[in-house]
Amino acid sequence: MIGAHLDTVYGSPGADDNASGVAVVLEVARLLAARPERPAVTLMVFDHEEVGLVGARAAARRPTRSRPVAGMVCLESVGYFADAPGTQRLPKGAGLAFGPAVAQVREAGHRGAFTLVVHRRSSQRAAELWRAAAARAAPALPAVLLRDPRPDGPLGAAIGLAVPALGHLGRSDHAAYWNRRIPALMLTGTANFRNAHYHRASDVPETLDYGRLATVATATARLGATGDAFLG
Repeated sequence: MIGAHLDTVYGSPGADDNASGVAVVLEVARLLAARPERPAVTLMVFDHEEVGLVGARAAARRPTRSRPVAGMVCLESVGYFADAPGTQRLPKGAGLAFGPAVAQVREAGHRGAFTLVVHRRSSQRAAELWRAAAARAAPALPAVLLRDPRPDGPLGAAIGLAVPALGHLGRSDHAAYWNRRIPALMLTGTANFRNAHYHRASDVPETLDYGRLATVATATARLGATGDAFLG
């Protein structure tokens, strides 16, 4: 399943959060439809993410009987990039909780010029495949992989409540699938940790980077065409 939430907050046009994610879902549909053989992919947009993942929770509870969900890709605020040093911020405690990913961001001068791929052990292979696809695309797009150490299921959700730094990793529709023990990953531009327009009236289409947004779509379509992306 590849999906994005359709809503935004009151007073914001929501270009990055989350029209960018919806645009990628639509482009993935076009790209996959052009393939000689249609891959087993379900595309979905979710409602009411901003008020508690309502749509995603309902969808995760009702998987299609004829096509069980092997894994889920969530597109969350994927259109905003910033190349200047210092434009990528980090949540408090990130260095302790996510050492390898934070080191990569620091080595790049805290530039917000990458897509963050949040995954768990169950979705690590899919994350690696997406990173490889983004690196081969034109324009190439760097990806930073961040592994959430929590287990899938309710225990992982409970740990996130106790450890705020981990809680940041479940702030979109993929969390509803994690909680149902379905492998999932989130693709994101890190929202408020990069984009000063987050949840504001200034979150308008002119702030987005359409070249790199197209690469997000291309890489996601290639992942969708990989039948065993969530195996192993």
